[in-house]
Amino acid sequence: MNFQKRQNNLVKLLQKQKIAGIFSSPPYVGLIDYHEQHAHAYDLFEFERKDELKIGSLFKGNRKEAQKNYIEDISNVLNNCRKSLKNNYNVFFSCQR
Repeated sequence: MNFQKRQNNLVKLLQKQKIAGIFSSPPYVGLIDYHEQHAHAYDLFEFERKDELKIGSLFKGNRKEAQKNYIEDISNVLNNCRKSLKNNYNVFFSCQR
C-alpha cells in the first residue's frame, strides 16, 4: 500500500473515531539539527525539505526569541491536534535534558 493511500485511510479513520491522546518527545530548542538527523527519511519518502519550518531548529538558536517562537509553535501544533482528539484526552511530553 502506498503512502498516499495509507494517509487517506488514516484521515478516514480519524473522521470516524477520535484519538484518546498524544505521547511525544518534542524537539529541544536550538540543540539538534533534526532535518539532518532525519535526512534519510526525506530521501526515502521523497519529501520536500522545509528546514525553516522545523520547530526548535538548531539554526534558530535558543535565545529568548527562539524560545518564544518555540512555545508558540508547539502551542499551534497542539491546538491543531485538538480537532482529532476525544473530549477527554491526555497529552504526555517526555522532556529530558
